[in-house]
Amino acid sequence: MERARVGPEITNKVHDLGITTFVEGGGKLSILQKRLRGSGDNFVRKEIDALAKLNEIAGKIDLPEVIVEDAGKLIKKLVNKGCIKKRNQDYVIGALIYKISVIRKINIDKENLAKALGVDFKKIFKTAKKLEWDDVFNELKEQISRVRNLQIRDLGSCSGSSTNTLIEKLDLSSDIKEIAMRILISASRADNTLCSGKNPKGLVGAIIYLASVIADKKIPQQTIADMLKVSEVTIRNRYKNILDKIDIVVEI
Repeated sequence: MERARVGPEITNKVHDLGITTFVEGGGKLSILQKRLRGSGDNFVRKEIDALAKLNEIAGKIDLPEVIVEDAGKLIKKLVNKGCIKKRNQDYVIGALIYKISVIRKINIDKENLAKALGVDFKKIFKTAKKLEWDDVFNELKEQISRVRNLQIRDLGSCSGSSTNTLIEKLDLSSDIKEIAMRILISASRADNTLCSGKNPKGLVGAIIYLASVIADKKIPQQTIADMLKVSEVTIRNRYKNILDKIDIVVEI
């Protein structure tokens, strides 16, 4: 038996979150697996088709990763509810991309989106309205709101710095942002000099790295360093500094 997941991050861009188990050989388990995969599971096929289309469009119009992840998560829910069918797939995908970009305040070219999908934007807009009426985006809105509304007064010495603003502006998934803000609050309470007289980018990089590990979506320190234009050593030092100040408990 071979597990496909040996380290890469969990992602909503593929139907199994990037976690699959392959069974080698001709035993009963292997035969059963083949039957299950060839049994014509309509929901799985629709999900795979929709996610493939999402990734195709993302590549064509260079969508930010966070929009693709959010859309992938919602596609899974809509497929399970029977809301995505072959005839409306492109409209739904377009509607998800458009509405998520509005919610996240990320500018995308609406005409390019419609052109990439080969549909009329008016239909995309109409579909987005229908999905909104069905409360499809409520959970995403609430998650983003939690990050944005974490009280600045809870940040202690960091309340006057650009640390929290940097976290909010980066192209990261909502769960990583939320965890990062909570780490920042806890660390600033433990040390009221945390943000004093230091470049906030090093601290932000360390917090993002730690949050990505906790969220099981680990982002390499070098990637974060490049994103923030600081050295990997700076992030590593600030990371160790944070771990010296707070205890982190992850509930499983």
